[in-house]
Amino acid sequence: MIISKRAGSAIHALGYMALKSNNKPVQCREIVLYLKKYTETTALSESYLVKVFQALSKSGFIVGQTGLRGGYRLARAPEEITLFEVIESLDGRLFPENCIISATKCGRQDVCGTYRSLKGIFGKVRNIFKITTIAAIAKEMKKENA
Repeated sequence: MIISKRAGSAIHALGYMALKSNNKPVQCREIVLYLKKYTETTALSESYLVKVFQALSKSGFIVGQTGLRGGYRLARAPEEITLFEVIESLDGRLFPENCIISATKCGRQDVCGTYRSLKGIFGKVRNIFKITTIAAIAKEMKKENA
């Protein structure tokens, strides 16, 4: 399981928005500058982040505000947004429910040791994503920038 660039960018951006705890609208340009400074990435453009924000808005994580002081802000408290929700809304299912080799159900899940082992591992990782919130990400970002 690899988190996509899209989901990773979303997590960074949501964390930054939570870090600005006043919940005032944040412009994409500001987030792009922040990400370039602290993640040493140059591959992230404002137009790319706008597309990510459109998906986040459609999923109900952020709301857009138009006008002179427009931008985006969190739609819910950062303590209520989990990494699991964000990643699955952007990337789809984190882990396969069926065979890891075939896209279809092979009918051997009950006896396949590989499937049972990986299902247990995937379940543990899924649970970590379900309890890790954007607030926790923002807290770590704050330490990083201190």
